Amino acid sequence: MHDEALGIEVLKTLKRVGYKIAVDDYGIGQSSLSKLKILPVDELKIDMSFIRYLDTSTKDQKIVWSTIHLAHALGLKVVAEGVENTACYELLKKMDCDSVQGYLISKPRDANDLVAWLGENNATYSAPADFNIH
Repeated sequence: MHDEALGIEVLKTLKRVGYKIAVDDYGIGQSSLSKLKILPVDELKIDMSFIRYLDTSTKDQKIVWSTIHLAHALGLKVVAEGVENTACYELLKKMDCDSVQGYLISKPRDANDLVAWLGENNATYSAPADFNIH
């Protein structure tokens, strides 16, 4: 945001009319802890750089676990970006992550392909009731 005050006012307006606001790529670049105090957000999307090796990196596990619990303490939902294997998926469930997105679920798809994919996979794939696919 070049004009942070204006950006925050725009986000507040969007939130007032019913939009949900997410911080994308949380943990890198401009998304910092200080922003959580001032931005009217509903959700954090943890950057895939923390998720990619979650099943083998104890440092990533500690960072992700603490981020999830901090977000929940602030009343925010959490999405893990870049989930590519079942081991990471299972760890995120144990850490109480709210949603996942990544190649484990599906590669990016255009609208027509998505409709076909949903039709093919709706009956064969379903996430646990307490875990959302994003």
